[in-house]
This record gives sequence, C-alpha cells and structure tokens, in this order.
Amino acid sequence: MYKFLALWALAILGIGTASAQSDPFDLESDDEGGYLFGLKGGLTVGTQNWGSFEREPLIGYHGDLFIESLPELGQFSLWAQLGYHQRGSSLQRQIGATITGQVFQTPAQSFIFENIVLGLGGKQVFAYLGAADAYWLLGLRAEYNIDTNLDEFDRISDFAQRRFFPFESYDFINRFVFGVSVGAGISFPIGEGADVLLELNIQPDFTLQYNQPEIGNVINPFTTVPTTIPARQIRNISIELSAGFRFRRRVIYID
Repeated sequence: MYKFLALWALAILGIGTASAQSDPFDLESDDEGGYLFGLKGGLTVGTQNWGSFEREPLIGYHGDLFIESLPELGQFSLWAQLGYHQRGSSLQRQIGATITGQVFQTPAQSFIFENIVLGLGGKQVFAYLGAADAYWLLGLRAEYNIDTNLDEFDRISDFAQRRFFPFESYDFINRFVFGVSVGAGISFPIGEGADVLLELNIQPDFTLQYNQPEIGNVINPFTTVPTTIPARQIRNISIELSAGFRFRRRVIYID
C-alpha cells in the first residue's frame, strides 16, 4: 500500500507544479502546441490461469502517470504511461469435512505479483456526448516484477500447500512480462484545460508470470516418501477500472 500512496503523492505534487506554470491549450493559434498529462488509478480485478487448479479473482489496485499527444482533429492521439499494478488471483474461504466428520474452514489466500508497468499506445474518440467524449484505446505493455507475497506460502511445514501453490523463487518468477491493453473510457471537462477520466481496461498477458517445471524426488516431511511437484505455468489477465485527471500543457513557439 505504501508504494501506491507514494506514487500518488509524487503525482499530485508534479501536477500542481506544472499546472501553476502553464496555461490552457489554445487550438486557434498556429504558433502554439503542447501535450496532455495526468494521473489515474483505481481497482484491479486480477485472474490467473493455473491450468486445472481453479482460482478466484484478486481485488487489487493500480496507479499510473501518463502523457498524451494533442488529438489530431480532436480525435486521435498517442499515449504513454508508467505505474504500479497488482496482478494475481486468490482462494476464498472454503468449508469441508475430514473423513472423521470434523468440519474445517480454510483461510482466504491472495497471491499477489507487484509489477511496474510501462504502456504505449493510441487513443481514438468515437463519440461526442455533449458534456463528455467517449474513446477507445489500444496499447502494448511491458512489466517488471518487483515483489510478490508468495513467501507466505513457501514454508516447509506447509508441504501440502507447496504441492499446489507457486514458490517464492525468481528461478520460476519471470521478472519481465508483456501484454496488451484494450479499453474504453469517457472524459468530462471540469474547467479550462482540465478533464476527469473514467476508464475500463482489459489487460491479458502474452507471456508467463510464473513458469515452474516439474520437480521430482521431493521428500514429504510427514511420510518421508519421495513425491513429484507438478509443473505450473501462470499467466495474468486483469480488468482495471480507473478514474483520474488530465491537464493540458500549452507551449508557445517563438521564432
């Protein structure tokens, strides 16, 4: 959580400084140009494909700083963004019974991959809704994993869990992953030179976040009988709902 709060604090400080030094963009002058910039963040619903092991969604969060080119003819623009995103999945509490009839309840467990994400792409306005513009966007992502919480499940006393859960090992965790972003949103002007954004993105990965081969001859500490931990390949798919602010930076060209 502290990484997320620090990112937003730096973003707000940077935007406040830039806004104090700039004026709204003026489309009517040939001697003026500029760009758009801002910040956005919100909720992430993360899912992962673990093969035959059924998973539930992870509710996480994300935050981004972004910059855009000024829209050509008010419609198409290029964008780039950098931010912190949580990926992962979860297991909810489950109730069961042992062979003796004793009822038990498993704890809820979250498997979180913390990634720094760089995205590049294009945005196209497809509808003007009076007080708002609707747009779609498409882009590519490159992500770098900085941390996980998998060490919570990587204990020898939890051998039964180790057979099913991923390990905290960067031999298996891929630091770099790549994917695509597809989404749509709306922007509302809130004053001269500023907008509010609401955005929904789907972000499937092309590459694996975790790639573990089959591990044989592992000693079960309870029975001392060798066993095999099956191979596991994990790929992320995330749905992100974002809200944010966008500002215009005016640049005047002087001959």
